[in-house]
Amino acid sequence: MENKITEQGLRYREGLLRQRPIEGRFAPSRREDVDHLESAPPDALDRWARDAADALARGEVAFGVLAAGASSRMDLRALPRDVARMLSAAGRTELPTSKALVPVAERAGDVLDFLDLFLIDVRRVIEATGARGPVVLFVSETNRSEIAARLEATGRRGIERDRVWMFEQPLEPTMIATEADARRAAVHFPPERLDDVLAVSRARAGEPLPGRKPAGHGEFLHQLIASGTLSRLIERGVRYLSLRNIDNFAARLDRRWLAALGMSRELAGRMLVEVSQRPTGQKGGALVRRGDRWMLAEDPSFAGTPHRASDSYYINNAVAVVRLDYFEPIYETTADELVAASRDAHRGSERLAEIARRGRLKFPTLIEAKPFALDDGSLVAAVLPETNLWESTGIDGAEGLVPLAVDSDQDAGPDLLEQPEPEQERRAERVRFSPTKNWSDYEDARKRRIARTLVDRILAGEALPP
Repeated sequence: MENKITEQGLRYREGLLRQRPIEGRFAPSRREDVDHLESAPPDALDRWARDAADALARGEVAFGVLAAGASSRMDLRALPRDVARMLSAAGRTELPTSKALVPVAERAGDVLDFLDLFLIDVRRVIEATGARGPVVLFVSETNRSEIAARLEATGRRGIERDRVWMFEQPLEPTMIATEADARRAAVHFPPERLDDVLAVSRARAGEPLPGRKPAGHGEFLHQLIASGTLSRLIERGVRYLSLRNIDNFAARLDRRWLAALGMSRELAGRMLVEVSQRPTGQKGGALVRRGDRWMLAEDPSFAGTPHRASDSYYINNAVAVVRLDYFEPIYETTADELVAASRDAHRGSERLAEIARRGRLKFPTLIEAKPFALDDGSLVAAVLPETNLWESTGIDGAEGLVPLAVDSDQDAGPDLLEQPEPEQERRAERVRFSPTKNWSDYEDARKRRIARTLVDRILAGEALPP
């Protein structure tokens, strides 16, 4: 059955939605290009921490986390024994759809998930510094109710209800891929069905398909504006947003985070990002220098260039401190315009959506065709154009990226488990990048050793200075 093609479908079919390679000459990052946080002089670390603590007490910093992801890579059929035990202890018979609610650890009979650890970390900062900024959760249309229920069940781990804000990523329709995109994904289709797949793409590229999915975490930036959340932050006096992925609880709100926040303020950077040595064989965003500025780029952005993402020594940790005026050149807006739009009782939502749209159109678009089975059993190639939050750093006008090197779980060393216990603790405590992507991470003895230390520090480690 033929469906009416949308504006996005037309733009895609006409080649206007396309992954653009990095333009011009650029160089992958080298180890010596970026200062390591631990190498800063102690007096500088102290100065930055004091300044950051003052900013927290003034309410200038909000605590953000990307919690829109699903637990789709975590197959119930391959559930690790420890996770099954924690699910049972929590009174659950199946995994939550949200990755934020997947169990991580159990302490004194309390089963803790990724969201719990984030909220406890924030609460301890509030208690130690008198921080007055809100907590901002980016959820999806799919998991919002599930996360809201968990927040109520746990009392938001001690954080007041009116300080926890949620805004969501809407789901978008997938589309029939163009023939060119379908051919690039040919390896994913049975050879005997490929001709039929290509024929459908030739005739119907850009038409919407049943079902909707999230369109990438670039929507964090777009929906921060469209939802009015950015306007609310501005009106509340927030100037900085601390941000990380939900599954990387290694990026604790500890003294090092406090120093990084102060460093970002002193350098007047619009976005400070944490980067680490790229784990062997791991794909992901790369830190590169183009001209006199740093930027982050995903693997597809390197197609047709002399380099690959893996040529970059540093990988993007998806941990940042973002100054709120970072958004202004990307979305061609100002704080005054955003606030005025949010106060417009008649056209406010429309005005904010238009501001978000003019920024979204500047982002590189990630396109990857995948098999999609229709109700009649036929197979088509489907695409969902996505944008990436971190590739905003390559948009003209998005100046002020400051990279900061920190330890990943790889830096803890392959011999971590052979060390005396005090040395294991010391190495584990330095780690700020140890994401959990699938069940194999739960069964990696080194990662679990690091996780045990980090969870203990979140729950009962030394508090930040008042």
